[in-house]
Amino acid sequence: MMQLEEDRRKHEVSLAQLRSQSDERAASIAESLHQVTVETGKFTTKWTYIAVGLAGAALLVVVANYIFPALGPAIGHWINPAWALGAKP
Repeated sequence: MMQLEEDRRKHEVSLAQLRSQSDERAASIAESLHQVTVETGKFTTKWTYIAVGLAGAALLVVVANYIFPALGPAIGHWINPAWALGAKP
């Protein structure tokens, strides 16, 4: 009977150790997931600002081309001097 009680106690101790290790590993995984989530949020925010900035710049070019019709060919000639200023696409 005492042997069974000792075995039960050893089993409970080993289960407690396994539970403790499992809790430590779960906390480590949770911390890693939190860090990945924060880094992903920063990355997404940065590239969202860049995309909005590029879209704003493109919108400014389109609006400027409507306000100043000669601006488009002038920019094209500036990019590639072989393009004639009066040429139409």
